[in-house]
Amino acid sequence: MTFFCSFGDSCLPGENRVASDHWFIDEQGRDDICSLGTHADYCCATEREATCAWLGKCTNNVGDCPSGTTWYGTDNIGIRDSNCNMGQAEWDPLCCDDGMKPDCRWVADASNRCAGECAPDEVNMGRHQYGGGEQCIDTHETSFVQFGSSDKPGSGRVLCCKRDSLRVKIKNLPIPLGNLFDEQIGSDEDQSFDIDVHDGDGRGSISPNDNTFGWHIMSGPPEQITNLDKRDGSHWEVYGCDPEKHEGVQSARLVCTKDQDSEHNCNDILLGGVADTVVEMPAHCGPGKYAMAVSLEPMHDASADDMLSSRLKRRLPIGATVFNLTFDYGFHRLQGRLENHVKLRIDYSNAKDYWNQIVGEFFQV
Repeated sequence: MTFFCSFGDSCLPGENRVASDHWFIDEQGRDDICSLGTHADYCCATEREATCAWLGKCTNNVGDCPSGTTWYGTDNIGIRDSNCNMGQAEWDPLCCDDGMKPDCRWVADASNRCAGECAPDEVNMGRHQYGGGEQCIDTHETSFVQFGSSDKPGSGRVLCCKRDSLRVKIKNLPIPLGNLFDEQIGSDEDQSFDIDVHDGDGRGSISPNDNTFGWHIMSGPPEQITNLDKRDGSHWEVYGCDPEKHEGVQSARLVCTKDQDSEHNCNDILLGGVADTVVEMPAHCGPGKYAMAVSLEPMHDASADDMLSSRLKRRLPIGATVFNLTFDYGFHRLQGRLENHVKLRIDYSNAKDYWNQIVGEFFQV
């Protein structure tokens, strides 16, 4: 990872700013510091479903979005200029999947080179001219250059969207796996993690080393831990959950959104047997991110399901089967499972230097 000092968010579209600080580690592993009010960002690549996309042409007709998508027109957020005739109220619209509820905002600071600062839980969707119908012009006549990168005067506004609202996940770990567990990590293991940094501590940084933070990571082989959250790349559609029930055995309906003859990950839950597999659940299903699978049984053809929307039915492969998943939160069963290789680590702290000294050890951000 190469660090550049900048006045604003230096992460590129498709990256998420995990941490930001005046101090950074250069490519030779040496401590260095940004100057003149700049900072260095630690950026991780993200993955997201194609839930929202710009139409790519000018229109004043909200019905021009492709079938199955809707113009995100709340408070003019879903518009930008692509050499459109704004005098005729023509814009390039942002089209999102039906049922999506993006949580986005346009940011730009004209007094600071039109810098656009996305929050730690937001993803940078790029800088666009007349984003949201308004423009930002950088009036600075000179550019500042440090460590090979420049903040050149520019224009436009940055679109920042909540990661969860666009089903975005961070792709790369901010800490090497070898620093996190005292057990050997198998080459076939998958990891799931999330980090939340509270940047209201008044320290001029969003580094977890300087602020209150919480994070978790779970690691395990694919036959013992699997993902059912389409935000994280699962091909299962999960619905019919009780979002508030915390105890006892619960149920949800699942349908695979891919044809059985195509490449998909719907069968991953079957690799080691369904029972006692740790499953990553979508946010709308249950009180926690993880649950313990109990059973998975076929129910009926998706076309006959009374809980599936007609929109989703049209997108499913012909003959798709709806399954009933029963699950609970009896993680104590992992302790008695033979050859259990599931590992979980949780850290939360408001102590300065905890991240570097306890979580990262020899790795610093």
